[in-house]
Amino acid sequence: MKKTFALWRLYLRNNFSFRERGSKVHRWLLLLLLPSIIGFLTLFYQFFAGIYQALPSHQAPLGLLVAVLSANAIVLLFGLFYLLSAFFFAEDTERLLPLPLRPWEISGAKFLTILVNEYITLLPLLLPAFAAWWQFYPDPLFWLKGVLVFLFVPVIPLSAAGAIALVVMRFVNLPKGRDFWRVVGILISLLIAFAIQYLAMGVQRGITQEELLSHLLTPGGLVDLLGRNYPPALWAVRFLVQNDFLALVGFVLFSAAAAGLFLFFGQLLFFKGVVGGGEVSGGRRKAAARQRVRSVLGALLWREIALVVRNPVFLTNSLINLFLPPVILFFLWRSGTESLPAQVPFAYLELGAAGYIASLPVLSVLPSTAISREGKQFWLSRLIPVPPKLQLLSKLLASSLATFLGGVVGLVMLRALFPIPLEGLLLALFIGFWGSLGVGELALLVDGLWPNLEWTDPQKAMKGNLTGLYAMLLGGLYLGILAFLVVKLLGWGVEIRSVFLCLFVLFSFGNFAFGRLLGRQAPRVYWQER
Repeated sequence: MKKTFALWRLYLRNNFSFRERGSKVHRWLLLLLLPSIIGFLTLFYQFFAGIYQALPSHQAPLGLLVAVLSANAIVLLFGLFYLLSAFFFAEDTERLLPLPLRPWEISGAKFLTILVNEYITLLPLLLPAFAAWWQFYPDPLFWLKGVLVFLFVPVIPLSAAGAIALVVMRFVNLPKGRDFWRVVGILISLLIAFAIQYLAMGVQRGITQEELLSHLLTPGGLVDLLGRNYPPALWAVRFLVQNDFLALVGFVLFSAAAAGLFLFFGQLLFFKGVVGGGEVSGGRRKAAARQRVRSVLGALLWREIALVVRNPVFLTNSLINLFLPPVILFFLWRSGTESLPAQVPFAYLELGAAGYIASLPVLSVLPSTAISREGKQFWLSRLIPVPPKLQLLSKLLASSLATFLGGVVGLVMLRALFPIPLEGLLLALFIGFWGSLGVGELALLVDGLWPNLEWTDPQKAMKGNLTGLYAMLLGGLYLGILAFLVVKLLGWGVEIRSVFLCLFVLFSFGNFAFGRLLGRQAPRVYWQER
């Protein structure tokens, strides 16, 4: 146990250190984002306060149950990907294997590190829920009880996610075709999630908001049903509301049992999953020997695509950010009003679609992490006899290909909802894709100026990389200025097709300016010592 905590402290020091170059910029940026964070917390507070007000006092604890169940679902969903990344795709895993550490000690240290991250993730959800409850039902000891519940809420779902990750990687991480099966597993998971969501939306059609609230929150409803089938959530709420210390004891013991079961799976399966992932089959060696010769740009482009596709962490983040927003909007619209108001022209939807496609590079974070994703292997890119401009062009083309596919999916969803003419959709795709090139150049430039190359966990290169946030802010500012000009043009009575032409010209200037700036910075990105 002492080795586990020592390794955990080392992970915390590496993951939460602020002694990095540009940390002052990071802190100032967080201060600038503080109003948005406060607004986000206020939104959640008002949501839970509305639930507590809408329910009678004897049913109000169902609102707390909603918060606890939502927290468990978030940890189970995102914790699975984080643990897969930390266990089997972190660069330090193979370095730890020769050390005198048992499997459960390594997996336990990684588990504790992810647990700290989950606390940070759940804080914006549970803090407003607890604050709203305390306002309506004051209790001098409530916050002490809330801290105890908060500490144990993510343990059970994260332990379950860890056990699933260990089992999956033990039996799926086969030497032959393991990359293919990883990708297939992720795609199947996303398809199942979409199918469940679609069926749920189909059931909800024709149900009013009051009826839906009644089905969800009344005794015997969905939330109550989930709570009865997941007793720890009910125990947590009983301790918070009724001061039931027996419920707290059951909650703590169940959490300890779940963590112990995870450590047992870690001792049994961790090394087998890691070793299986490091093997290379003879078929792959033969395939590598007979690979066809590509052009320089083609080889670089294939390398960028393979870097994303063969890493489930990179691929999952890209797929979710690119394809999930239009799917969610499709489901939300189909579950509510299915017809567009007659006074809204289709041309406005085409403009909105073009703007959405133009923003996809920063939403997908592919160009804003293109250099960071190489990590400590970036020195190879600096040594190969290929001009830096050509390497950056390959990264831009790879992200542009993903943008194009994401844009097509978004337009297909839009066409399924509204009878927009095909020529309008093609025009939106062309203008949006043309604008996305400049946004991609800007995002790639940001990653070139502040790359994060010292990561050991792939999640830190994507989700934990502040260059993605910088790119979103700058890309949002750029597109926001253009959107303001478009609104002004529409207000002056300019014809919609002329607005598209003006937008094409503005995007062209942006593409040229960002392209020149990126080209000038290319030698510095690759040849400057870091």
